[in-house]
Parts: sequence; C-alpha cells; structure tokens
Amino acid sequence: MRALLCKGFCEQQEMECKTVMKEWGLEVVELSLDSPNKGNDISGWLKDNACDFVMTISFWEEIAARCNEANVSYISVVTSLPQAGFYTEAAAYESNIIFINDYMMAQKLQMWCQGAVIFLPSGYLENSMTGTPACLDNSPLFMERSDYAQKLTTGVSDWTRGYVEQLIRNQAIVGGSNVLPDVLNNDVVKQLQKNWDREQDSENVIESYTVKSEYCASVYLAGEVERYQENMLHDYCKNKGVSLYKWNDRIYQITEKEKCRISDGIFIVLANKAGYTGIDRGLYDVLYKGGFVLTEFRAEVTDYFEIGSHLDVWTSTEELWEKIKYYLKEKEKRNEIAANGKKQVEEMSFAYSIENMLNMILGE
Repeated sequence: MRALLCKGFCEQQEMECKTVMKEWGLEVVELSLDSPNKGNDISGWLKDNACDFVMTISFWEEIAARCNEANVSYISVVTSLPQAGFYTEAAAYESNIIFINDYMMAQKLQMWCQGAVIFLPSGYLENSMTGTPACLDNSPLFMERSDYAQKLTTGVSDWTRGYVEQLIRNQAIVGGSNVLPDVLNNDVVKQLQKNWDREQDSENVIESYTVKSEYCASVYLAGEVERYQENMLHDYCKNKGVSLYKWNDRIYQITEKEKCRISDGIFIVLANKAGYTGIDRGLYDVLYKGGFVLTEFRAEVTDYFEIGSHLDVWTSTEELWEKIKYYLKEKEKRNEIAANGKKQVEEMSFAYSIENMLNMILGE
C-alpha cells in the first residue's frame, strides 16, 4: 500500500508519521507543499490511483478537493485550532478522514462533514523543546496580531468594535475559561453576522454564518485572551522578581534563575482558547521532558492525569498566584510531581497516536 505524505506544516510531526507508516510496511512518498506546482503534483499522484491515500498534518482545502475529485481518501491529523478549512465546503467531502484532538470540535464537525471525523488524543514529540526560550523580562510583551485578525475589525461600526472589546474584557476577568462556549452566545454570533463581511472566496464558505462567525471570533477573541494572560504573567513575575520565559504561544516557564533548564521552576501551560476541549500537545511535551506543569483546568485533564500527582491546575487567577508562590518554594514537591508526570506520559507519544490512527483505518 502506498501513501502520499504531503509535508509543509510541522516537520517533527510529519517525520513521526513517516516513521510509523514505514513500520507498518507502507510505501511512503513525500511531497512538499511549498512547491509552486503542488496542485499539479498531487493530481499526478492521484491519477490512475498511483497512491492509496493522501495524508497531511493539518487540513488543506486544496488537497481535500483534489482527493475528492479522484475519489482517493484524504487523511488529515489536526493538532491545532482554529482551522480555516473546516469552515469551507472542502470539509464536507466524503473522501475526508479527519482526526482531531478536540473531542467536542470533532462532534461539531460531524454535523456538517460527510466524511469521517474521529477524535484522536495527541501526545509528546520525541525531539520537542530543543530550542532556547525567549526571556520576557525586558522584551515587548506581545507579538502583533495576525493580519487576518486585524482585518476582522476593519470597517465595522464603532458599536460592534466596542461590543467585541467588552466581550474581551469580560473574558479576561474569568481568565481561564474557554472562549467559544462561554463568550460566543447566539447574540454575539448574530452581531458578527451583521457586521463582518464575507471572505473574498465566499462561494466556498459553508452556508452557515454561525460556523463562519465562530471561526472569525475564535481567531480574534482567543488571541486577545491569551495576550491578556501573558500580560498578567509578565506583571506578576516582574513584581515578584522572578524570570518569565516563553517557549511558544501557550507555554511559559517561571524560574528564579537568570538561565533556565527544563527541570527549573514552573511551566505554565495555557489552554487553547480557540478550541472547545482537548489537551495541547505542548503539555505532553513538557511532561515528557521532565518539567513541572501548572495548567488551566479542563475536565478532560482528569481523563489522563491525576491532579496533584502528575501535574497541578488552577481554576482562577487568585489560585494561580497562590500555586506559583507555593511551588516556587517547594522544589522537592515540584520534582516529585514532575517525575510522576514524566512516567505517566511515557506511552502517550504522538507516534503512538498515529499507530492508533492507522489501526482504525487499516486494521491490524
């Protein structure tokens, strides 16, 4: 059996997929999505069933369309949200097999996707967190919003802009709650429908303003909440005289040292506000590397981890500050929990998730 692996989203995850598929005895052909002729290249491989299925990390509308035309299965493994392609007609093709690490989002997609949508927990990557984190002590607090997010409020009425900004402030007060179910109620969606223009490729957008507005709002609101949380962490660390390091958009490390190692201090892992549920792969990465994790509470955390034994959580800003203060002092307790967490995730690798995926599709 031959698989066409289209690469261009996350090199580490794509390498893991390739390794696992080869271990299953599959012939793996690689194709770069950076190629200017990728569309023709994909069509060439799909012609006369030269491959049995196409696979990508993330969901790509163009690939979905070409696989649908050729009647070839398109497998996408989605580990980050939001995905713009989920709100286009490409998501509804019967040839799609979508694996996603957000259980509630998988259920939602099943309402309008004709293909298979399957919940697949994520896992750690063997070679993750090998770089050097950015120290935020003397650097600008925030990256600028993406161009797309900036466009969302261009040309809308002052009333709408004020309405959205007030939602952001309200969301910031609760700090750790999830944007979409808690903030995007029906009234908000209706207001966004009236004021946010259709995208230029509107003929490809699913005829449901609710899902389109949900995507737009998740990009904008989720980013604002995460910016607010980073600001809180920065101010707290500055006031307490400790250092704050940023590994990626939702992983921070607080330490009393000027230089940090994975085993130092506390890792603050924020929840992905653009999703419904699901545990960010970054949490698995930190635990696998032996770091102590303090993360926002989500119910599904208890499906895989024991709070206070493998990691710890916070449910309010006040609780977060108290636990940071406690664990900075209790190094021994920190190290004990980190060791338990590392042991717990030893069999929760991303490669293991891909093995489960192949088993579901191809059988043993």
